[in-house]
Amino acid sequence: NHRNTIEIACLAQHFYAGTDAGKPDLPVRKGQIPPYLIDYGVLEYMTRRIVRHAGIHPNDLIAVITANNESQDAMRRRLEPACQNERLHFEWYRSGNKRVPDFSREGIVLLNIQSVKGLEFDSVIIADLHRHYVGRHSEAHKMKLYVATSRARDRLYLFYNRAIDCPLLKFMPGEDI
Repeated sequence: NHRNTIEIACLAQHFYAGTDAGKPDLPVRKGQIPPYLIDYGVLEYMTRRIVRHAGIHPNDLIAVITANNESQDAMRRRLEPACQNERLHFEWYRSGNKRVPDFSREGIVLLNIQSVKGLEFDSVIIADLHRHYVGRHSEAHKMKLYVATSRARDRLYLFYNRAIDCPLLKFMPGEDI
């Protein structure tokens, strides 16, 4: 996978659950910033960070990826009006929607994790890392996160709420994320 930076690809590989083809080769392109792991506490804080990011990077296609439809609905209730207030382009999609977002246009696209395979974005924001289940089928869940994190070309942010147990933190590389 050579769409993203070496820093993003290295983090994504922590979620790699394996295929017969083996781990993909790492890209050589260095990024300007490393991936960030951010404790957001309240949804309003994360919403402000996302909107601010879109304002700083107005020509970017930004994916906000949630773990499930419930999380997506909660994020949409906050993010859609915030984007309207700032005059930012906003679309959302989940499997089964008849209308597909315009992925060639800059702005924010809100997706659930089941809808990201095969897509790529300038920035990817995993909105609720603590809601991604790791348990009996942890390999399948890790692989979904591998796919989601590897969609980022230039910037990757993983938001979680420290007040809620986040089993996926054990797969993180450590303090230098």
